[in-house]
Amino acid sequence: MLAAEAWGVRQNRDMSQGQPEHQHVVSRMLLRRFADSQSGLISAYDLNDGVERLLPPSSLGAVRRCIRKRPKAAEALWQQTESNLTEAFAAIDERTVFDQPAVLEVLRDAIALHWARSKTVMAVLEQSQERVRKLRRQGLVETPEVLAAAYRDYFRVEPHGPADLEKIADLIHEQALAQLRAEDFFGERVIENFHESRERTRRHTVQIGIPAVGEFAIGDSPVVAWRAGHAGLGPLGGVPWSSADAILLPLGPRHCASLASEGGWISIPGHSVDRLNADQARHAFRHVYYRPGSGLGMSMDNARTELMGHSPE
Repeated sequence: MLAAEAWGVRQNRDMSQGQPEHQHVVSRMLLRRFADSQSGLISAYDLNDGVERLLPPSSLGAVRRCIRKRPKAAEALWQQTESNLTEAFAAIDERTVFDQPAVLEVLRDAIALHWARSKTVMAVLEQSQERVRKLRRQGLVETPEVLAAAYRDYFRVEPHGPADLEKIADLIHEQALAQLRAEDFFGERVIENFHESRERTRRHTVQIGIPAVGEFAIGDSPVVAWRAGHAGLGPLGGVPWSSADAILLPLGPRHCASLASEGGWISIPGHSVDRLNADQARHAFRHVYYRPGSGLGMSMDNARTELMGHSPE
């Protein structure tokens, strides 16, 4: 359609063949840290329906075709970090992590990885696209002669007044939206986001918290940017990395990594563990995961009650 093509809308034919149907935004290796030692299953709490289900790590923390172009190249890059997580987790469990600078680099990379390919970043980029679309549509509305030409080209008749121009503007806008989605804006940016995030993590020290009481949970968008005294979380809540007091990523029921001003081990009191778990629920898009038998289901019920009627955006 000429009118669509004039505005840069065309059928995307560059879809990769044989790409993974689902791609993990939370590493399976990290999720296994929350699994039951006997069954290998994880408690997955659905914030939509309030139901807790026992599921294997391989079925959790994934998004369908979130990276459409060159997904294997992205997976290969992720593997460079994930292949080192076993050693990093062993160092954490053995409390030797701060004696091994290379392991601290792996933890920084794990935070960068889980940020760059997160649902939060997907949503931020979607908001950016929406702003562009609104500006484009406004430009269409303000150029009636272009709309009239597009209307004639598409419908092969003359437009009759503003309603017809509005109709063709909506059509072009919808096609532009479909094209932007097909062009995989997130997939184009995700590797660049990872390298940018890696650079940012090098500006901070690594801190690892251990709960004095209770256990940690992990959400489906687990890297949380937190600022003291601010109600929101992450960039969707008004806390970009640049203004955060801490960047947090749970590393298992007994450990939570943070990029902060001071490094080392820190004991987390029970009320702070509860807050961190609630923050994982608030920052999640649908699911929160935790160890079966941890008793965190009731905490998730409470978090869901507070979240009713709200979204991560």
